[in-house]
Amino acid sequence: MKDLGIQPDKRHISMAMFACVISETNNLAESLLALYVRMGGVPDTALYTLLLRSLLQQKKWNEGYALLKKMSDSRIDTRPNFITLNYVLKAQVAAERYDEAKEILGLILNAVSLINQEQLFEEWQGVTKTIEDLEAPRVVTTVLPRISARNINIKNVSPQSVLSASADALSLALGSYSQFAQRVQKDDIFYKTKSINQNSMTNMNFNLKNNENNNAMQGGGSASQTSFTWADFGLMSDIPALSKPSHEALEFLVDCASMIATQDGALLCTDFYMELLKALSTEGSSELTSTMLDIGKSKKLRVKNDNMIKFSKIEELALRSIQGKRLATSGTSFSTRDLLINPYQGQSVKRPETKDNKIIR
Repeated sequence: MKDLGIQPDKRHISMAMFACVISETNNLAESLLALYVRMGGVPDTALYTLLLRSLLQQKKWNEGYALLKKMSDSRIDTRPNFITLNYVLKAQVAAERYDEAKEILGLILNAVSLINQEQLFEEWQGVTKTIEDLEAPRVVTTVLPRISARNINIKNVSPQSVLSASADALSLALGSYSQFAQRVQKDDIFYKTKSINQNSMTNMNFNLKNNENNNAMQGGGSASQTSFTWADFGLMSDIPALSKPSHEALEFLVDCASMIATQDGALLCTDFYMELLKALSTEGSSELTSTMLDIGKSKKLRVKNDNMIKFSKIEELALRSIQGKRLATSGTSFSTRDLLINPYQGQSVKRPETKDNKIIR
């Protein structure tokens, strides 16, 4: 283009950077943005988000967090949006940086509260809550900088679409229990990409509509409108093949579910709740399972009618798994399958007195 005298614009640089990120030529992505700035271009949220993905893909966490802070403190057209934050959340979950992931989730939830605040109140009503009231206590780390929710671009998005994308990001920690991760595998098989094998996650191609992706990064659409694959996250080489979640991962996910359930105006994604509860019933402790069931009793779940049967069965499975673990602790061993057949196994049940096979009343 340069040899032909054509000046590349922001769209050209964005598409070229995106190609570099998904092909893991991250240094070239950084060089392209530097070239654009030298030509007099001014990066926006979309370009900075691509640069951020490139940095996180290289495990340059300090540089990535510094860029996120710079974005939040700069002009409004460079501020991070929910697309930016959910990319960071995906990277953190994939890298098992759970404390930092909880901070980013807290930031997302606080920004969602601002959306709800704008929807509920007009300026003339004199809203009394300040941003400090909305921001939840944070776990202090030595890496992630302090970012205020008021510096996040919250325009043109719905709270539930944001939280749905966040739930997808969190579900990566569920491994083989995540329907989202399973869909990614199916897409890779369909498009004949090589991404997941028994040992590791390797480079892959992607199926993504560029226009939708560009609109989403600009804040013009929700994250849930586009079908993503692992490569789109910029996390191609370090995500392991789908496996069972660790106890640490389950604890992290229960903490995140509690954060969402206790945040004003936030709804817990029903699919995420059911997947996590199923994983806890099989892999987790009775304490974590009980905590998740308590969260389910809150009014932060909206279960659709066509999901009611599945929802009830998973909660019933969770209750019986708790019962099974308690019986195992007492020295009596029954499998979850046994309990599904007969939930009263191992319990002392008074039977009616009989004589000649007839009940004595």
